Amino acid sequence: MKLRYTLDVLFGDAQKDEYPLESHISDEEHDIIRISIKEEKKNNHSRLSLIVVPKYQKISTGKYLSTFKRLTSPLYKGYLINLKTYSYKEDYLKKHFSARTRNRFRARNKKLEQCVQPKSQMYYGAIHKPTYDLLFEHFPNMLEKRFDQKEEINFEIPYIPIYEEVFFSLVQEKRACIYAKFDDGIPICMSISFIYGKTLILYDSGYDVDYEAFNLGHLIMIEHIDWCLKNKFKRIDLCRGDFYHKRKWMNDNYTYHQIDFFKPTYMIATINSLKDWFVNHIRFNTISFLKKMKFHK
Repeated sequence: MKLRYTLDVLFGDAQKDEYPLESHISDEEHDIIRISIKEEKKNNHSRLSLIVVPKYQKISTGKYLSTFKRLTSPLYKGYLINLKTYSYKEDYLKKHFSARTRNRFRARNKKLEQCVQPKSQMYYGAIHKPTYDLLFEHFPNMLEKRFDQKEEINFEIPYIPIYEEVFFSLVQEKRACIYAKFDDGIPICMSISFIYGKTLILYDSGYDVDYEAFNLGHLIMIEHIDWCLKNKFKRIDLCRGDFYHKRKWMNDNYTYHQIDFFKPTYMIATINSLKDWFVNHIRFNTISFLKKMKFHK
C-alpha cells in the first residue's frame, strides 16, 4: 500500500478514508516525527510505502513498525526557504535580492495599494464559513486562467475538491492556513498551506491574471516570509516542481524519498520493495545526469 506522506499520513485523519498509519511530532526541534501503525491495522499489511517524504524530515517508528525492514530511495527534488538564520523579512530580502529588485517589489506593492486598496489576511486558527466558501469558489478559476495563460497543465486542479473538504477543519486546528488578498471583498490571490511543527508547507497558490501587473506572486511570497518569521517558523517548504518562481525565492533544496517498510518473511513484499528501490535510484540518477548535461533545454 502506497501512502502520500503529507495528505495520507500527516493529515490523513482529516479525510474520510481510513489510513493504517498515524503520526505525531516526537522532537520538534530536530524535525523528528514518529510514525506507527494503528492498533486495529497491525495484522493487515506486509508492506507499506511512504512516498514524497522530504529528506529534512526525520522519521522514527513505533515498536511494531520497527520490526519491519526499511528501504529508502530518491524520487525527485524539492525546494524550500530556510528561515533559521533570519529574524525579519527585510533580512531575507536583503540577503537574497539586489537593491534594485527590492525597490521593484516596494514599487509594485505601492502601486497596488494606490489602485485598489487591497486587504490581506492569513487565516490560521479561525475562518468564517462564508469567507471560506468564497475563497474556494474563486481559487480554481485563478489557477485555470493562470495556467491557460502559461499554456501549461496544472495537475493540482483535480485535487481542489479534496482540499476544500479538509482545509476548513485544519485551519481551525492550526494544522493549515489560508492566505488571501482581496479587492473590494473579492479574492485576487490566495494560497493554501499545511502546517506541521515549525514548517509551513506552501501547497498551492494562485492569483487573478487581471492583476498580474502588480507582481502578486512575489507579494505572496514576501507576506508568507513575514508571517512565518513573526510566528517563529523554521522553513517554508515550496514542494516539488522545478519552476522559475521557486528558484527565484528558494535558498535550499532537498530530495523527496520513498520509504518502504516490509516484512522480510513475505517474499512478494520483499521483491516489490527491492524493485521500487532499484527503479527509483535508476530514474533519479538518470534524470539528474540528463539535467546536468542540459539535455532538458
